[in-house]
Amino acid sequence: MKHLYELAPITGRSGNFLAKVYGYQSIDDLADSLPVNSQILDVGAGRSTLGQQVTARRKDVSWTNFDLSYNSERVEQFQTAQPNLTLVQGNIITPPREFKSRFDRVYSYWLLPLLALEEPELARQSMENIIQFLKKDGSATIGPLVSHRRINSDEHRSDTTTISWSILPSEIDRITDELTMPENIAWVYRAIWRSGLAFIRRGEQASNAGNGLGLYDTAQEEFVPVFSLEGFRRLGGLASRVLKDPGRNIDGIKVLGGIARALLFSSNSKDEVGPDIHTEVIVEPATKQTLIS
Repeated sequence: MKHLYELAPITGRSGNFLAKVYGYQSIDDLADSLPVNSQILDVGAGRSTLGQQVTARRKDVSWTNFDLSYNSERVEQFQTAQPNLTLVQGNIITPPREFKSRFDRVYSYWLLPLLALEEPELARQSMENIIQFLKKDGSATIGPLVSHRRINSDEHRSDTTTISWSILPSEIDRITDELTMPENIAWVYRAIWRSGLAFIRRGEQASNAGNGLGLYDTAQEEFVPVFSLEGFRRLGGLASRVLKDPGRNIDGIKVLGGIARALLFSSNSKDEVGPDIHTEVIVEPATKQTLIS
């Protein structure tokens, strides 16, 4: 039986979006900050363009994208002409031995909170592995920190933290707690893992087709615009399911409220990082019935 984290949708966030959530003003700012001839690792990179954009600017930097989803076909499809960018398939729980003490910088966005949804100890173990990847003067930036996250929050998703090789065990415990979201909304995020559809907002996705709020079908690698017949059909199915579920009615209404706010945001704002709305539409193969779980 597969772990829940193996079912998570594989998205491709833009380099510009990730640079900002990692605390930089732009992708150029991130690229300029890297040490000369440095080794960089992106853990859970998926289809992100961050490595491509940085290595195009910094020919002296060696960048490794590391993700469970990579296979020979995927590597061939997403490998670029950048000779200093490498894609490596693997699991952060049991990482390659050659990663130890190798990297000057490590970046990871959303992988550790997803692991914590299944079991916080997985997130802790993965963070400890990331620390082992670092050179003694290296650093890792991880996030987002989701322990106080609300379903329909206005908070910006730039809440990351930077750790070093010399981090204390007590700090690892604290950050693990901050990577673990409250159970009253965790069920919404677990729905991400049981579907191939994800809500993606303006400026987050690498594909230009993803501008504005859309439903990203990870299997087909395409967007279903929310403001379309199919988009409204999926949202209608979500609303119907939520309102019929007494046990989740309160949280479900919060989800719908968050979607409504995100819709307003996506049609009015040009900001790349906006109100927090992560929920999922699940289509069960047996019944083709839209539901939330």
